[in-house]
Amino acid sequence: MRKRIAKLLCSFMLFTLMAVNMKMDARAAGGLTISASASQVNAGATFTVTVKAESNYFVSNVALSVSGGTVVSGLGATSLDRGESAKATIKLTGETCTVSVSGIGANYDTVTEGPASASVSVKKKVVVVDNRSKDNTLSSLTVSTGMLSPEFSASTTKYSVALEGTMDKITLNAQANDAKATVSGIGEKTLVPGNNEFVIVCTAENGTQKNYTVNVQVDETPLVYTTYGGEKLGVVRNQSNIGIPTSFESTTVMLDGQEVQAYHSNQFDMTLVYLVDEAGNKNFYIYDETDTIISVFRPISILGRNVIVYDLTEEEQIRENMVYSEVTIDGQTLYGWTYENPDYANYIQIKVMNEFGQKVVYQYEKTENSLQLFREYEDVETEEAEEVEKVEESKGTFLSFLQKYYLYVIIALGVLVVILSVTLIYFIATRKHRHQKRKMKMQRKLEKLKEKEALEASGK
Repeated sequence: MRKRIAKLLCSFMLFTLMAVNMKMDARAAGGLTISASASQVNAGATFTVTVKAESNYFVSNVALSVSGGTVVSGLGATSLDRGESAKATIKLTGETCTVSVSGIGANYDTVTEGPASASVSVKKKVVVVDNRSKDNTLSSLTVSTGMLSPEFSASTTKYSVALEGTMDKITLNAQANDAKATVSGIGEKTLVPGNNEFVIVCTAENGTQKNYTVNVQVDETPLVYTTYGGEKLGVVRNQSNIGIPTSFESTTVMLDGQEVQAYHSNQFDMTLVYLVDEAGNKNFYIYDETDTIISVFRPISILGRNVIVYDLTEEEQIRENMVYSEVTIDGQTLYGWTYENPDYANYIQIKVMNEFGQKVVYQYEKTENSLQLFREYEDVETEEAEEVEKVEESKGTFLSFLQKYYLYVIIALGVLVVILSVTLIYFIATRKHRHQKRKMKMQRKLEKLKEKEALEASGK
């Protein structure tokens, strides 16, 4: 029994070894791969095939064979070793081109050799003929007001129209040259001061499109003007993309007797209007309650501090022993003060508005490149005066309270005296009345007693 089992195990192992050996022989028969640069090409077009030896093979006697095509240029190699490759160019002449490669492959691992082959097929592209119209041109393009420049031409795709500043509507009309084409982007359009770009699209039956652009320029000349610093400023009419400063919200104010667009910030307690000067420069300006412009609005950052530069009055510009002129700090140019004394040549002072809307003075020191809050002597005096005023006001309030308190006390004491007087009078009057009643009662008792004694005496 044991011998039979041993024989069966030996037979099974022998069969397994044979099967493994057969599989390795089969692999030894390969060793070649082939690939094409495209799976489909147009009739008469060429494509490239790449023939490659596997990494553990040497292939000799490499040869190509083609059906449905011709070889334009061959491989240029008759043997390939360990992953080497070669290319050939083939021209498609039939519906399908099949390229085959063959050779003798030697396996380095098993030290065996055998036939090697591979093939790839490329088909002719199917060309679909599109008979739909490709006409995507316009036959006409008109505007309801103004004139197109240049005059319309189907081949011209860009036009302009100039209109007066009072215009706020325009209608665009267009017709396609082909009845099967469609037109979009026409109709009534809303205008804003400045450039208004409209695109009319003509789509052909086959889906191709052509764009016709019409730029309508509405005159931006301001309608409301004011003056500042001897310069004429106009209210910018188109304020759609001006970048409103943070914390400011849209509002309106009166300027030159007319209501205009403005922006107000509760944080800064400030109102701005957007104006343009005679040179075309646009900026925000600070507006005050007297319907006038008091300064240009210029937010900047100096050494990490966000501040607002504003124009100082002539009186504010005067500082004892200092010169008011243009200065530069941290790459920012603005107006400030330098000391007349050369010993303080490294110091600069500027007056700006901080992020809380407070007007403050900063002192800059050049050697350390530092900026610090500067408390002026006048400011200290003002603060002290304000404190004294608050104390005096508190004293006055207290004295006024005391005066009112004493008045109320006197009135209360007077009322109390009156009440006590009335009570005392009432008490005295009531007591006198009770005394008289007791006296009369005693008299009646005496009289009765006397009468009784008289009766007793007469009876005896």
